[in-house]
Amino acid sequence: MGASVDTYAGKEVAKLIASFAVKDQDLLFDIIQDVITKPTFDQAEFDKYKQRQLLQLTQQKESPRAVVASYFNRFVFEGHPYANPLTGIPTSVSAVSAADARQFYQKNYTTDWAAIAVVGDFNTAAMKKRITDLLGNWKTALTTSPALTEPALLFDKSRVLLINKDDARETTFLIGGKGIRQSSPDFIPLPLSIPFWAVALHPGSMMLCV
Repeated sequence: MGASVDTYAGKEVAKLIASFAVKDQDLLFDIIQDVITKPTFDQAEFDKYKQRQLLQLTQQKESPRAVVASYFNRFVFEGHPYANPLTGIPTSVSAVSAADARQFYQKNYTTDWAAIAVVGDFNTAAMKKRITDLLGNWKTALTTSPALTEPALLFDKSRVLLINKDDARETTFLIGGKGIRQSSPDFIPLPLSIPFWAVALHPGSMMLCV
């Protein structure tokens, strides 16, 4: 079909993104509903994914570009949750279980924090009804997760972090500093005025994003 259903989790948001032809929407909407509202957390599949993740963490140690962002975040956001690597570390990945993932889903994947965006060729009223019928019965408890505190970023001068690996075949570096809040009116226009090589933007047929 040439369709795709992808998931992503970051420091502040988790997403499901699907892209497909209008003619295939019935099948894809059914799949999307299952993924969002009926996750199975199958133990065997979870264990296979965990082993792949542990292998990936080992392989990343051989690629400076694969780990430089994690070192950078730990250096800048020391003591804040933003300092934690998205992919975890071997000890934390080894310790997590399918039951832990299920509990996290139940606590954090709640409808009061959910948003849906649909872009493509469709009748707006009909699509709104379709989405309501699709997810209208998805009911969850309100989230109990505490609000994330803002990182302090107390440093007031330039700093350098060097990570040496004697047998490394390449060197990678990041340069960054304090920025502006996403609530700033300049958050959208500012990156457009800066050379593309100096900016890393946070994410912001038919496409459905949840």
